[in-house]
Formats: sequence, structure tokens, C-alpha cells
Amino acid sequence: MKRWEMVRSSILSDIDAGAFDDGRLPGDVALAERFGVNRHTVRNAIKALESEGALRVQHGVGTFVAEDFISHRLDNDPRFTYKLLGQNKAVKA
Repeated sequence: MKRWEMVRSSILSDIDAGAFDDGRLPGDVALAERFGVNRHTVRNAIKALESEGALRVQHGVGTFVAEDFISHRLDNDPRFTYKLLGQNKAVKA
């Protein structure tokens, strides 16, 4: 797996865990230091997540978790409704 893919996966896991309380990601430099990679590697990961609809990049403002992004992975707890509620999404029956 390439480094940018590992960074992408880690950021996506952070999104799933609700690590970004205000929805805003740290800057590229801070993320690069955290993952021990260069800034361009972080930018590639962010670009991939943006194209997947997970992030919204506002140039000159910051990078944010997309408000309408719903992350769902099938795992040991595949209950979709509980995952939505855990991400503060409304669920209609």
C-alpha cells in the first residue's frame, strides 16, 4: 500500500470515529508531521477523499468533513442505523 493510501485510510478511520469534532481537519503540515510523511503525500490523500465525497476543501479556509458524507463499513457490527446515529445523521423509518 502506498503512503498516501495509508494516510487516506487513517483519516477515514478518524472520520468514522468522530475525531474531528468541529468537522475541520488539521492543516497539511500538522497532518504530515503526524503521519511522518511530506505535505504532498497528505495532499494526495486529501484529494482522494475529496473525490470520494468524504472531504470538502475550501482553498484559503481549510479542509472539512463533508456534511452529507455517510461512512459505513461492513464489519462485526453491520447495523447501518446505529452507524448513522453515531455520525449525528437523522434516520427516518
